[in-house]
Amino acid sequence: MIDVVNMSSSTMNHLKNEESPYLIQHASNPVDWYPWSKKAFEKAKKDNKLIFLSIGYSTCHWCHVMEKESFSRDDVAKVMNEKYVSIKVDREEMPDVDAYFIDFANRVAGNAGWPLNIILTPDLKPVFPFTYIPRESRYGSIGIIELLNSIHELWTNSPEEIFRKVEENEKLTVNKIPKATSYKNENLETLAYNQLKSSFDRSYGGFGRNMKFPSSHIMSFLSNYYNIYKANEALEMAETTAAAIRMGGIYDHVGNGIHRYATDFGWKIPHFEKMLYDQANFIMALSKLYTATSKKQYIDIINEEIEFLRDKMLSPEGGYYSAIDADSEGVEGKYYLWTSGELMRMLGEDYTKFASTFNVREDGNYIEEPKGMSNGKNILYVENEKNYTDKFNKNGFFWLDEVIKQSLGKLKNARERRVPPQTDTKICGDINGFLLYSLSEAFSSTNDKRFLKYAEDLYNFLSNKYVKNGRCVHLIYPSGKTISGYLSDYAFLSMGFFKFGFSTANNQAIDNAKEIADQLYLKLNAERDTIMNENRSAFIGTLNSQEDSSIPSQFAVYERTQLYANMAGQYNELINLSTSETVENITKYPSYFTFRMETEMERKNSILLKGNYNEIDDLIKIRENLADKGYSSVYFERDDSLKSNTYSLCNSAACVLNGVNFESILNYLKSQKK
Repeated sequence: MIDVVNMSSSTMNHLKNEESPYLIQHASNPVDWYPWSKKAFEKAKKDNKLIFLSIGYSTCHWCHVMEKESFSRDDVAKVMNEKYVSIKVDREEMPDVDAYFIDFANRVAGNAGWPLNIILTPDLKPVFPFTYIPRESRYGSIGIIELLNSIHELWTNSPEEIFRKVEENEKLTVNKIPKATSYKNENLETLAYNQLKSSFDRSYGGFGRNMKFPSSHIMSFLSNYYNIYKANEALEMAETTAAAIRMGGIYDHVGNGIHRYATDFGWKIPHFEKMLYDQANFIMALSKLYTATSKKQYIDIINEEIEFLRDKMLSPEGGYYSAIDADSEGVEGKYYLWTSGELMRMLGEDYTKFASTFNVREDGNYIEEPKGMSNGKNILYVENEKNYTDKFNKNGFFWLDEVIKQSLGKLKNARERRVPPQTDTKICGDINGFLLYSLSEAFSSTNDKRFLKYAEDLYNFLSNKYVKNGRCVHLIYPSGKTISGYLSDYAFLSMGFFKFGFSTANNQAIDNAKEIADQLYLKLNAERDTIMNENRSAFIGTLNSQEDSSIPSQFAVYERTQLYANMAGQYNELINLSTSETVENITKYPSYFTFRMETEMERKNSILLKGNYNEIDDLIKIRENLADKGYSSVYFERDDSLKSNTYSLCNSAACVLNGVNFESILNYLKSQKK
């Protein structure tokens, strides 16, 4: 947490009583920040001032840059305080507000990111979106003082121009949900696969040739596609990408865990934030890769990921923190970078081999963004072009001999003595629900009981703290302040509870998931036709982009949850959340909706076995037997009415066999493959 003890209350703004680490970072700015609140909205209307809305999060590097360059400066604050009402939002505290404006920025400007800065009218109509704004004009970008003065002048002298811009924006962003719009799923998985093939980077893995995000749910889709259609190229794309990430600079070779994204197409130069959702997503992809290949290296990487999470992101209570900063001591990546001199002194005679393995250079290999120049330091990475990733996929960690392992241990000990990056200690319900899903997937894919234990621990924490009678919590602050659940919390927690329950035949978890799904259904049914929600905030997320981004979209997660609910005998009508625009996009560009595509594959290929199970080992034995026969998506539910060693076979629509022996199950499944 941010230490606010030394902040004088006389110099603090309206954020002084907030508990979000991000808002606390700005509480002593000379900018008169307000939280997202009725008080701020009323002031804007009363004073007839435009609103400067700034959205970010506590571990965001460019948010730190703007805070240091601009929001801490009196001359910038003077303009903002005199001419605007300024509002700060933590995107992880208010994901619905963030989602709405991210979608707005993407539609109007063609791109979005954080910090996200939006000019709003006094009645909350968005006008102009911006991301990072420099303090002074440079490199073709206007400086913040000049920008704010020019917009204020327009508002003062020609307000009709502002309102005309609002009308233009609304033509781009108004996106009402029709009463009946749906898409046909005929061959969309194959179209998605072919689109991914066309954008696949055959040299370094991933998709495209610019900066690269892990987008691990795409790897999951490709692994599942291979399992069902036996398309070797699907598996090759997934394996090459996973190997390139693990070998590249985007992966922390010293302490484990993946960074936010790579600024280059070769995965070598990372943007150093570590987000919980990226780790959860990567664990999910690795689990699916193990299902497809049975290769031990995927279990090993899952172990590394979990070791990192439990070492650096696990709270004493049992939930996982949301993120680790890119910066330490005000410098991006300082915690993770090394000079060749440091490494020589530390490693002695082992330096030469270590430097060759990890591409260490005396003049440094790390290129600073945005200068495009080396800072004399090194990021560790293994060469990860196609021939090297092929070697990893065949032989595993070919570079990790005892000398390299011991050297990495020395670096880890040395790094522990450095000033670490700040950890954002928010425990968000939705992302912890996603992690529960991924840990449960890791267990059901590998049958490794270590992963079961981690999933059980997280399930127990969430069921005790974040879910009660189907109602979810988004986060709980140390003071006890609670923020109630958003749609994303209900979607991800329900999916995670279902996955855990079906992976372990834990009927209590399945029942809890059904209660959450019921509440999600009620919320979506009530909110589907509105963007105003007076009790929570000005906006909700139901009308925003439904494409997957760094993680699966909450709407795709909702559809997965409904599939699991159907398997559990809960048949709420699937609420149609697809706009005509979304249907067109899904039909034309299904590769942007891979989690949805994967749900359709699960719908056609998953089976549920009900039985009178007594031990986890019973499930593992059955799962291994079915996996050998090509059934990789198997779920379990306990049914005490069945006799020992008899089972009921079900799918998402109905049970097709009841109370039969396992041989009968196998014979039926075999007959369905003909």
